[in-house]
Amino acid sequence: MFSVLVMAAAAAFSALFSTLLLSQPHFVASSSGTCSVVDNYKVITEILSFEMPAEQQHKCDPDCPVLRFLVYLDLDDPEEPQALTINEVRYTEIFTTSQNSIAFMPVQLGGKIIAKASCGKPFQGANLRVLLARDVDENPLIESFSCIVPKTAPTLLSEEATWSPMTSCDPGIQKGTVELTFRYKVVEVLTSQCCLS
Repeated sequence: MFSVLVMAAAAAFSALFSTLLLSQPHFVASSSGTCSVVDNYKVITEILSFEMPAEQQHKCDPDCPVLRFLVYLDLDDPEEPQALTINEVRYTEIFTTSQNSIAFMPVQLGGKIIAKASCGKPFQGANLRVLLARDVDENPLIESFSCIVPKTAPTLLSEEATWSPMTSCDPGIQKGTVELTFRYKVVEVLTSQCCLS
């Protein structure tokens, strides 16, 4: 009976800690690592705006491909070069639209929150990797953004703490052509959230 209760508790905890919250206006992804009493933290990022020059917004009329925004919050290798291919296993799609409606993108895309927790590993910075891609078979990738949370970012005590200033992401393909901005904060995670007693 005791082992059944332990297994049930572990399953419930796992489900809670790895839940994807897709309710508007934000998206949150969390994951757990090893059990530890130190070095437990969560990185919280928020995409603020996306801008593309007007001359690029309607070139495909009348048949525009679907545009996809995919994200991956990298806590393991934040300094690894930005991806120039789409890894569907690693990345999660958070938004789609037609290229026709991209003029409305700052309103629709802004406010997306991507968060990830880590247990038992010192904070070494993070990289919110954002891919902008067309839903086509040939040359789908339009842009590959790298949004850096520096390793010097302070670890805060509460998720209610102040955000960082608005920060520009680094585009890897069309430098100076498209712009993505975000903000971030790093907060402590209680040991009880990483370890089953």
